[in-house]
Amino acid sequence: SKGLGKAAACHMNECKCGAEVGAFGKDCPKHGDEKCRDEQLALCTTMACGSKKLHVPGAGTKRCAKKVCGSADMSTCCRSAGLGRQFDIKIKFNSVAAMGLEGGSRLRVQLKGGGAKTSWLVWGLSADSGQETTRSVASNIGDIEPTEICINNQFRKHPVDYFKMDWIKIKNKDAPDSTAYWAQVSDWGGALHTSGRTTVCKSVQMNR
Repeated sequence: SKGLGKAAACHMNECKCGAEVGAFGKDCPKHGDEKCRDEQLALCTTMACGSKKLHVPGAGTKRCAKKVCGSADMSTCCRSAGLGRQFDIKIKFNSVAAMGLEGGSRLRVQLKGGGAKTSWLVWGLSADSGQETTRSVASNIGDIEPTEICINNQFRKHPVDYFKMDWIKIKNKDAPDSTAYWAQVSDWGGALHTSGRTTVCKSVQMNR
């Protein structure tokens, strides 16, 4: 009798992921190609974002395009260190009179950047002459990278409340507490007085 021919073997496509077996079957478009399984892709947290950059929120669950993160993954994994929703603002006061006493004035901050601006955010009700004071404010419009910062003395009760600032420093609250991440703005001029000049705005460079 005539023997039956052997059926041709059916091979499943198998891709590579570096030195390991990568995607296979329908997830591997061509046998031998370089394509990793999702779980083999590097997490964004393994990527060094470099100077003046931070990992994006949720970086612990985001993955790079390959087994090792590279420059092509920068926009996926990293963002400017100046972009955020909460900011630490440190103010050095030259002089303060009655600020906050008996429900006096409030120091308020407004951040502007990218064509957007926050509401007036309360920084604090009190401060001391010659002191550096750090407090935090939270953006009410989501992420913003400030290019301008405004300070306002909001009159409440006490008519003689005023303060005079030497400098202001600002950084994204998520950024490390090191000099490289603090942007300083100086030359704020004279006092902000509830019965005179109440508001002043200055440009700021968050990511030099």
